[in-house]
Amino acid sequence: MSNPGALPFRRAIKRLYKIVSAMYNDSILILEGSEDLATDVVDRDEEADKLQWFIERQFNMMLEDSSLSRKLQASSFEGVVYSNVARYLERIADHACRFAEVGYVAGLIPGRKMLPLAKEASEILQLETAVAKFICKQIVSKAETEGKKIHTAYINCKQTNTPYGILTNIGKTYSNDWEDKVPNAGWRIDKVYSALKEKADEDGGIAIVILDEIDTLVSKSGDDILYHLTGLNSDLDNSKISLIGISNDTKFTSWLDPRVKSRMGEESLTFAPYNALQIENILVQRAKMAFHEGAVDPLVLSYCSSRAALEHGDARKALDLLRISAEIAEREGKEIVTVEYVSKAENVMEHDLVRSLISTLPLQPKVTLASIILNRGSKENGQQTTGEVYNTYSLICKRFEVEQLTQRRVGHIISELDMQGLINAKVVSLGRQGRTRYISLSIEQSQIDGALDNDSFLSRVIKEIKMSGYLSSMQLRLI
Repeated sequence: MSNPGALPFRRAIKRLYKIVSAMYNDSILILEGSEDLATDVVDRDEEADKLQWFIERQFNMMLEDSSLSRKLQASSFEGVVYSNVARYLERIADHACRFAEVGYVAGLIPGRKMLPLAKEASEILQLETAVAKFICKQIVSKAETEGKKIHTAYINCKQTNTPYGILTNIGKTYSNDWEDKVPNAGWRIDKVYSALKEKADEDGGIAIVILDEIDTLVSKSGDDILYHLTGLNSDLDNSKISLIGISNDTKFTSWLDPRVKSRMGEESLTFAPYNALQIENILVQRAKMAFHEGAVDPLVLSYCSSRAALEHGDARKALDLLRISAEIAEREGKEIVTVEYVSKAENVMEHDLVRSLISTLPLQPKVTLASIILNRGSKENGQQTTGEVYNTYSLICKRFEVEQLTQRRVGHIISELDMQGLINAKVVSLGRQGRTRYISLSIEQSQIDGALDNDSFLSRVIKEIKMSGYLSSMQLRLI
């Protein structure tokens, strides 16, 4: 393909489209259990990458030499369009390849070795919740047709974040009368562990355990429970267990004890956010189900999807934005939802999001956030270091009889608050003095006030500490 005119833009794009379209269709079939397609999809992804690279190369050559426009049968403007289309198609090909890998990992294709139904290993995969549930349904369906026994347990670690709770939830997947034999509290952990082993071997089969928000479990209760679960297979004779961990924090495994990491046989999958086109397709489908024909301006769906793709790539939030826009329009007596209501909905969501996010924070992150809010008032630019936050955090813990964590654990909580968008935590180099982290709030005062009105504990902590005059006296001591 050294000759620029050998494959003009239009023909190259058509060829790329045919490859990507076939990859996408085959990837869906793989998730439904079809055989012998995964390797073909991966191989075609390489072909799609080469073709996209070729189109980009042709476009760059045309920019350098305008006389090539005639050979490539396209103007410079058309070249820009073709280049962008090629990039989007190549990205769709990447997603199709990931779908194929999911089917490959889940053991939907007979003969694969990564995670067949009889695999005697425990793996932790980082997956999107919906994908993990879908894969489990497919595995259970396939197991039933083949006469194999599969148990599945979905555990949200924000709701169940103790070793006792995790073990009892797994036990319930084996038996309906588990709660009659093992109480919800009161036993020693080793006794619950032994009861789970006994029941698992008695029932047999494979248990697939999904730990959603697994990073919350580790930050709250440590990684001891993962150490025991990843070693459970070595204690079982007639059954096996596989773990699927779901997390938005791709670095949470770096917190784990090296012994846990070596035992869990980690296999990670990362899913890219939805793009605008994908989100719009979802919105169009849901809008047909939810609204009368003509009740929503078509521009509203495009606007909602583009806003969502630019900010977070979350289809759920895009659906919420559309729903709230419609609710506002309905309250104002309008029959058609227009773009202006989307802007109003964004303002409502921004305040409601911060309020609900703060109100649902666990106790320790809430105390840490209160420390940052209090320290902001004593700083000219609102910036503070981890040490300053920890000093105020320690005071709150002593005054309100809250268990005090180490400064390292509080540092992890600060990272979580930063990831949630409530604060900014920026690492700055101080030269010979090393590096430090400057922390500041990323939410407005009006949002803080709204959150305090909704949260009695946070409001009481900030009010009492301010009235005590502790922060002023601390500043004087530092001077």
